[in-house]
Amino acid sequence: MIIRTFSLTLEPKNPVMFSLNDLRAFLLRDLAEFLLLHQENAAGFIHRYPVVQCRQIKNTLMVMGINEGAEFLKHWSDHYDEIGIAENTCTIREKSPALQEEEFGVSSIKQSYEFITPWLPFSQENNRKFYLLKGKEERDAFIRTMLVGNILTLSKSLGYTVPGPVTADINMHFQKERIDGASVITLSGKFSLPFFIPDYLGLGRSVSAGYGVIRKRVQKLL
Repeated sequence: MIIRTFSLTLEPKNPVMFSLNDLRAFLLRDLAEFLLLHQENAAGFIHRYPVVQCRQIKNTLMVMGINEGAEFLKHWSDHYDEIGIAENTCTIREKSPALQEEEFGVSSIKQSYEFITPWLPFSQENNRKFYLLKGKEERDAFIRTMLVGNILTLSKSLGYTVPGPVTADINMHFQKERIDGASVITLSGKFSLPFFIPDYLGLGRSVSAGYGVIRKRVQKLL
């Protein structure tokens, strides 16, 4: 399956007052308005997977669009040099040269990836289940199940039918954090599986806010 992507690298005009959440809300509002003007695409906006994703990777602020979201971001970059309003205005510093066509789906050989932002795979119930597991073997098995489940959910949201079982190898570690006042478990590390996933897509929960961003590793993982 081929999906379309488009990305922008942004520079906040007022870094002290900048809010990633406010920028995301602005983009999603304008995305909805954009799709209303392009009725042939509007029906495709009903996704469980966010088609516009904001993320801050170290000191780099990036916005990525997938399918309808890619078309929306390209429209912005073709007509404007800035995105946002008031203290959340950002200059477009860099953009994709065009809409990118990227392969997504089952591969004949294993592909290796790494998480470059914390991955949030668990609901509060699964946080408790994971924490109560004994030993690395049980926890790794649970993580593999969550990872494959995240990929199956992503596939379904993008309209791709996975033709058979998917298995993954992982090299992960976890930590407890507080996010928005809640205690959660985040994971980081590497994984490999026979599946193509474009760079900078997110897996798991809160991907639109920048969690669970992955990038392909050139070398063999495990």
